[in-house]
Parts: sequence; C-alpha cells; structure tokens
Amino acid sequence: MRFESAGQTHIGRRTHNEDAYCVLPERGLFVVADGLGGQE
Repeated sequence: MRFESAGQTHIGRRTHNEDAYCVLPERGLFVVADGLGGQE
C-alpha cells in the first residue's frame, strides 16, 4: 500500500505556534498534536 502525506501549520494571530506534526512513513507513524492556542 502506498501513502502520500503532507503537513503544514500556521501561527495565525498568535505570538507562537503550539501545533506540531511528525511524519515517519518508513515506520508507519503519522502524528498530529493540536495546541491549545489561547487557552488561559
């Protein structure tokens, strides 16, 4: 089975970006971490 993947984050109106992703297709690993962005 063949996979194609892409990843992109955008800081938006924040001062820093809390979102992250990791793509390691050779290990079958695709991870997305969504930051809390503005949570106080």
